[in-house]
Amino acid sequence: MKSSLILLSLVCGSLQAAVQTGSPALDTAPPAPPVPPGSSATYMIIDPKMRAQDYEQAFEMLRKEKTTAKVFFQLQNGSTISNIIDMTLMANATLILFRFNSTQGIRFQLVKVEEIAAISYL
Repeated sequence: MKSSLILLSLVCGSLQAAVQTGSPALDTAPPAPPVPPGSSATYMIIDPKMRAQDYEQAFEMLRKEKTTAKVFFQLQNGSTISNIIDMTLMANATLILFRFNSTQGIRFQLVKVEEIAAISYL
């Protein structure tokens, strides 16, 4: 009985301590990363819709210069999408639907704009 009372008081004490410490306000932004002396940090905020339109325009320009099979997108995870037939921006332009040829026939892949690392050609 005595050990259960001790355990109960410890649990209540730890709960009270957790409530008192609380957590930081959710609306506070995390601190900016430190900037080494003598350098300057710049940030640019780009609307995902504009970035997606830029990728679409770059794809069309490269496709005019090279055959479609040679244009490819490099993704952040290291994979590539090649043999692209066409690309379609979704309504909000935060996702791109790629239609491409593969050994299994025509395939589709949906990619988030932020997952695209580069567009290039062979």
